[in-house]
Order: sequence, then structure tokens, then C-alpha cells
Amino acid sequence: MYKTGLVRDADRVPALSPADPRTATGPHAGRHRAWRVLRYPDFRRYFIGNVCSNLGTWLQNTAQVLLAYRMGSVAMVGLVTCVQFSSALLFGPWAGMLADRFDRRRILLVTQAASAMIASAEAALQFTGHLTVPLLLLGAFGIGLAFTFTLPALTAIIPGLVPGEAAKDAMAMNAVSFNIGRAVAPIAGAGLIIGIGYGWAFALNAASFAVLAVMLTLIDVPKTARALRPPRVLDGLRIAKHERSIMLLLIAAGMTTVATDPPTVLGSALAERSFHMSGNWGGYFLAALGIGSVLTAFFPVTGASSSQAAALLAMLGVTVGIFALAPNLWLSLAAAVAAGAIAVLAGATAQTLLLKAAGPERAGRVMAVWTVAYAGSRPIASLVDGSIAGRLGPRPAGAFIALCVLATAAAAFFIRSRIRKLSSGAQRARETADSRAFAAVGDNVG
Repeated sequence: MYKTGLVRDADRVPALSPADPRTATGPHAGRHRAWRVLRYPDFRRYFIGNVCSNLGTWLQNTAQVLLAYRMGSVAMVGLVTCVQFSSALLFGPWAGMLADRFDRRRILLVTQAASAMIASAEAALQFTGHLTVPLLLLGAFGIGLAFTFTLPALTAIIPGLVPGEAAKDAMAMNAVSFNIGRAVAPIAGAGLIIGIGYGWAFALNAASFAVLAVMLTLIDVPKTARALRPPRVLDGLRIAKHERSIMLLLIAAGMTTVATDPPTVLGSALAERSFHMSGNWGGYFLAALGIGSVLTAFFPVTGASSSQAAALLAMLGVTVGIFALAPNLWLSLAAAVAAGAIAVLAGATAQTLLLKAAGPERAGRVMAVWTVAYAGSRPIASLVDGSIAGRLGPRPAGAFIALCVLATAAAAFFIRSRIRKLSSGAQRARETADSRAFAAVGDNVG
């Protein structure tokens, strides 16, 4: 049971004009470019703030990766990445509970302030020459912890900033806002680091969190119906356990993250060992991944389905395999671009289906479990990537991840069909029971 009389997302949907592309009919009806969702003012403000924040985040991520590789090895890169995303595994359920229990805007303002302070401290340590490996790891964990509490609240407010039928567009553009930073920041960051040092990457990241905080104060964050019983820490896990379709989508989301890990962790080692280039080329692999994701803003967007999510996951596995096993640098970079594009489409599809299945009142808790699957799978993938690459080389590590993603996609197709059969059987059982009950009533009346 849920309280009534509160503002729902559906209540905020503006009327569509005849010129709106979603009112079109014909063979191309419903097919449009995701960037058109920027016409909605609240989402546009959110998008601008998130782009600035993610530019700063990827400047710092690039600095962390290159600094960790300089201080240690590819295994150290994997360790830093692991530490940054490990908090999602530990605190993801709590983050979702808070997102459904408290004001989401207030949560986001607190996390942005905390992130800015951590990045500022790292900048000061780097400028004074006191940033060591343990402090780099501690800073990565702190930024990751703030991100863990940011993600469920941030994702849960997005559908309320646009009309309901534009939700997938908004999710795709949200992923684009994240990946614009991934596309631009590694290239800019490499020049920044070479020119004036690592410290400025941390300092600019601190400033970027302030920009997002300002934008969050300017948007109309919708109110959401609250459950009469306050949400509990493990609610999201219970929902996923009892709803197989949600569990399947969470697995797909996690494997999407796993698939994008090789270009992030293995880029520097692949450039040096396989293509005999500088380790700084790892930044260009990050940029290629981001460029692919940004290109999705110009793809035609259609409805989301579970079969579409599974197909995209299979395509993602193939492109990651090409990235790892390509005979030359340029083919590997092209595969990284393709992987970035497919990953955004797969992630947006999974998020759209999850939010639809959860409903507004459960969005925070379900997206908390999504945070665990999406961000929490990163530390595991990074450790696997780093350890395999350290022993066997970057190519076997990337090929192993690709095989895991392909196996998951194949399993998703099978499980999806099983869920559909179970659902159909349950529906037939309900219809049979209703028919018998109707017949029994007729007999009694007779």
C-alpha cells in the first residue's frame, strides 16, 4: 500500500505538440535521436551539470590510471580501479534505502560537497609532493564511496525530468553525459598532465562537482510516492530475488560494466606490449570508449525490450574480443569505439526496463541494486583483468572477459525465454481459475 495524493512522474508529463517526433505515424514512428530530449529545460540543466561533473571525474580517473601505472604496474592500475568501485559492493543497498527514504536533491548536494573536498585534498597533496600510493588508494575509495550514494538518487530522478515516453532517451543521454567526459578528458588530461602536472586534474575535478551542485538547485526534482512502511536496507535485494525479470536485467547491467573494463585497465599494457607504443596510449583507449558512447546520441532510439538487451550484450562481447585480439592498434581503437557505443545502448535499455519494472516508489531501492551490479562488478573485473594481464598478458585477459560476456548473453536469451514461458503459464492458470470460479457462481445461481 502506498500513500496517495503525492506528485507522480505521470502527473508532470506535458502535452505533446503535433510537431513532436513522438506523435509521428508511419514506418519511422517512435524512431528519433536521443539528443532531442534536451528540449526539456530541467533535463537540459541536469545534463549540463552532469557533463561538467563527469569531465572532471574522467580527468581525475585518467590521472589516477597513469599515475598508478607510473608508480607500479598494470596490477596497480587494476587495484586503484578496484578500490574506487568497491564501495558499491559494500554500501549499495544503504544508498538505495536513503534514496527512497530521504530527499534525493539533498542527498546529491551532500555527496557533491564531499567529493569536492576529497578531490581538493588530493590536489593539495599532489602539488606539495606528498601524494603516495596509499593516499591515492584512499582518495579513490572516498570518491567511489560518494559516487555509490550519488548514483541511485541521481538515476531515480531522471524519469521525472522528462515525459514518460522519453525515459529511454533520457537514460541514453545520461550515459552520453557520463561518456563525454570519457571521450574528451583522457586526451585533454594527457596534455594537461604533461604540461602542468597531475595536481590540476584533481583540482578541476573538485570544481566540476560544484557545477553539478548548482544545477541541481535549479531543477524541479519531482516528489515520489513513499511507501507507508519505510524502505529497508535489503529491500532492493528482496525485490530482485523475487522478480526474475529484474534479476536478469541486473545481471545484464553488471556484465555491461565488466565488458568496458578491458579498455580501461588494459589499455596502457596493450599499447606497450602488443603495439610497442607509449603507455600513455592507455588514455587514448579510454577516449575511444567515450567517443563511441557519445555517438549514440545520434542513433535512432526505439523501444526497450529484454531481447534487445541480450542482443546488445552479445555484440558487446564480440567487440571487446576484437579490442583485445586485434592485430594492429587502429583496429583495436575502432573496437573500443564500437564497445563504447554498444555499452551505452545496452545500459540504457537495461535501466529503462528496470525503472519500468520497479515503478517510481521502488526506483531508489531497485537502482541501488543496479548500482551494486553496475559499479560493484567493476572492482571484480579490474582485479581479474589486472591479475590475468600480469601473468599472461593483456590479450588473454581481454579475451577472457569477452568470453564471459558472450556466455552471459547466451544465458540471458535462454533465461528470458524461460521467464516468458513461466509468465505465460501463470497467466493461463489465473485465467483457468477465473473461468472455474465464474462457472461455479453460475451453477450456484442456477
